Amino acid sequence: MKKLIILITLLVSFSSTFSQLPCVTFHRTLYCYKEFDGDWIYNSQSKSGYFKEGVVSRVRCVVYNGFDYRISVCDEGTFEKPPIYKIFDSPTGELIVDSETLQTKEFIFRSTDSRTLTIEVEVPKGKKGYTKRKPSGTECIGLMIFQRVTIQP
Repeated sequence: MKKLIILITLLVSFSSTFSQLPCVTFHRTLYCYKEFDGDWIYNSQSKSGYFKEGVVSRVRCVVYNGFDYRISVCDEGTFEKPPIYKIFDSPTGELIVDSETLQTKEFIFRSTDSRTLTIEVEVPKGKKGYTKRKPSGTECIGLMIFQRVTIQP
């Protein structure tokens, strides 16, 4: 009986892991990944995941002095409204950028200090999309981060 419970627990944990697999590398797909002019380098802090409609998810990102950063959020487009993102300075809580204000999925900035940022991403409530490969009410969203050494004028 004990072995059966362990087996069922393992199967459930593996099935939830495997259901995430199509989305884990979403940020590396054609939806998100595009080549940029210049010396932009992929930053390994880029992530993907299933986001539930109406829920805010937070990711921390460390940026370093002397680098330019390009942060973009991409999605499958199964919902009526695009994802919203906000970038905050983690220690102070100061809002740096709000995608609704900018009305863009991409933000480019120069880091003059090394610091930690908090990136909040939300799929706004709207008409639900659904595909057989993911749970209803969720959307696969990619957070792409590129960096380059700051080019001095």
